[in-house]
Amino acid sequence: MGTIPRRSVLLVIGLLGAPAASAALALHDFGGSLALTSDSIYRGISQTCGDPAAQADVHYRSSGGQTAAEVFAGVWGSAGLGQAACGKAREIDLYAGYTMAVGPDSSATLTYTRYDYPGGAYTLEPLAGYRYDYDALEAQWAWQDRVYLTVA
Repeated sequence: MGTIPRRSVLLVIGLLGAPAASAALALHDFGGSLALTSDSIYRGISQTCGDPAAQADVHYRSSGGQTAAEVFAGVWGSAGLGQAACGKAREIDLYAGYTMAVGPDSSATLTYTRYDYPGGAYTLEPLAGYRYDYDALEAQWAWQDRVYLTVA
């Protein structure tokens, strides 16, 4: 009787382990988005002085929305495509947080976000040269994904 080739053993282990690995990965959600916009507007103010921007997001959720609580994290970025200084605005946001159901119709979320503006600086004389990067901590309660109470 001969020995079983190592490749065959690894193949069998891989096939037997595939359902378990796939079930474990099903609880995790990786995603993202790409966008080309005619203007990057935040809270009613153009971030690129009316010029277009390219934007992208990559994120992770620990349960893929399948459990009552999950951890999430991601990075979002925007790059202005205009020629003027304002039209070339850049932004990179790193975020992470925790969300959980607090009742059948409500949820609570705690989010930390780091806002970075590469190459950005104030042009006002007293602040000239300082960057306006900042950190934010936000707590949010939502009811039926329609009513939100946010403290940041």
